[in-house]
Amino acid sequence: MSCQVCIILSPMKKIPPHKIKNGFTLVELMVVLLIAGILAAVAIPVYNNYISNAKMSEGYNHIDAITKAQATFFINHKSFQFLNTMPRKVPSGKIEFLGDPSVGGYEVAVRTWDKIGTPIPKGTPVAFAYGAAGGKTNSSGVALTSGCTFDAGSDYNCFSTSATYVVPLETGSGSCSYNSTSFPGLVTSGPDKSDYAWNMIVGFANFKIKSSGDQCTAIVKLIDTDASGKLVAGRAVVVINKGE
Repeated sequence: MSCQVCIILSPMKKIPPHKIKNGFTLVELMVVLLIAGILAAVAIPVYNNYISNAKMSEGYNHIDAITKAQATFFINHKSFQFLNTMPRKVPSGKIEFLGDPSVGGYEVAVRTWDKIGTPIPKGTPVAFAYGAAGGKTNSSGVALTSGCTFDAGSDYNCFSTSATYVVPLETGSGSCSYNSTSFPGLVTSGPDKSDYAWNMIVGFANFKIKSSGDQCTAIVKLIDTDASGKLVAGRAVVVINKGE
């Protein structure tokens, strides 16, 4: 029989077993996800610790640079320089040092830092907000005070019996704070503190981007004079709430 359209059926070829492709089983997928979860659980803390250590290294380096600049200033002027906090807010990530003229207190801050040569170059991205304050005594060991006056022509300096640092956070409405009275062993006046001078340098950071400010990372460095009036700049830094 002839046909105009013919369909030729060929016998089905058997696919060899080794060429059959099967999908992943549910158990295999669960094992893969478990391994990925374990790797993430190990890698994320390691990465966060790396970032934290990098920020702390920045803090140590800049505190050291400020200390050296204050030491030079003291040698030339027999007093330490008050440093208005800069950046004006505690960074959530990185903020350029002396980089935003629109922030409140910018001009005053620039002038106080200029007095010691601005040891942190302008425009440097920083993870900490830095500042410094201190005091001095007379020959009888009585603490002297001088209010902060930042009028044109003033020396843009001040000193007091204690130093209180309160710096608002970049994120949220909280702030970081520290008072020099909390510094271990610091005595700023008394009969054995005649002609004594001290300056406390502080750096604040907000590593975990909290908005309450209840636990900020702080690096605190004391630079002062000994009983003979000589400069003491080699004291160890005090670290508070590292990494929060």
